[in-house]
Amino acid sequence: MARGLVGTSMDDIAKQAGVSKITLYSHFRDKGSLFTEVISRKCAAHRFADPRLAGDLSQPRQLLENIGLGFMQLLLNPDVLAMHRVIEAESARHQQIAKLFFEAGPKRGIAFLSNILSQLHQQKKALISDPELAADAFYSLLKGTLHMAVLMGLRPAPSTAELKRYVKNRVAFFCQGCGIA
Repeated sequence: MARGLVGTSMDDIAKQAGVSKITLYSHFRDKGSLFTEVISRKCAAHRFADPRLAGDLSQPRQLLENIGLGFMQLLLNPDVLAMHRVIEAESARHQQIAKLFFEAGPKRGIAFLSNILSQLHQQKKALISDPELAADAFYSLLKGTLHMAVLMGLRPAPSTAELKRYVKNRVAFFCQGCGIA
């Protein structure tokens, strides 16, 4: 993650792993397939869409605040920021990496939240005719310029208290627009 795909050689990787280059090639046909596996494992390790979060629909605002906080903590995690930078830099040359990341991250998160928002709508706790659109809007609202500023090193990640206020304010705005009490 520190040097990206182009800036890292198989020799570097073998040395860091304490194995021979031949051993490395016996597991991965090339640097691209190794990088794809690294991204896949990092995405799996950093999932925030925990099904247990979706359990209690009786307090939708609190539920959305919990989901929002988990999402922002994930996005602002130093490892995830590093992965995001590398994927963005490599995506033009390696579409498979971009697709893998999108499927494991954003697409999975949208599906997770769409399901919750659909249930809230069915229970008449929200006015949401398009749960997928609403889920996308929710995450976009949370991400805002904060993520970009931290990603670009223009500001440090917010404190826990600041992040909680940030999420609470955006969730309140979202809930107002979706008729969630």
